Amino acid sequence: MRHAWRIFKQQSRQLSTASRAYKTGATHRLKLNTAKSEVIWLGTRQELAKLSEADKTLHIDNTVLKPSTVVRNLGVLLDEQLSMDANARQCAKTCFFHLRRIRQLRRHVDYETLYTLVRALVLSRFDYCNSLFASSPQ
Repeated sequence: MRHAWRIFKQQSRQLSTASRAYKTGATHRLKLNTAKSEVIWLGTRQELAKLSEADKTLHIDNTVLKPSTVVRNLGVLLDEQLSMDANARQCAKTCFFHLRRIRQLRRHVDYETLYTLVRALVLSRFDYCNSLFASSPQ
């Protein structure tokens, strides 16, 4: 019972923080775009399993935001456990796409141009936010 109360208190604190952020934005004439807004609850699998769908849904004024399992922030995909799996998959997929496109050009351009393309399109994707991968569990 004590654990459930602690989770409830933590949820109510998070909801009040989200509500305050929304109201602060509204006072500065900012409006929440529900079409582009996403909500994610972070925690371990066991902690997230204890929350019902109603607990995870965020109600702000007349707006209802349903939770997502993966959200994008500054081009980085974050999942509920912060494992970075979704981001690593997307990064590998994008890099492989660019490598295939560069491979088609290899007969038409010189080595320096290929090298520049690989650095610009592939290696830059690996380097972007790589400090987040350093703290990833796997």
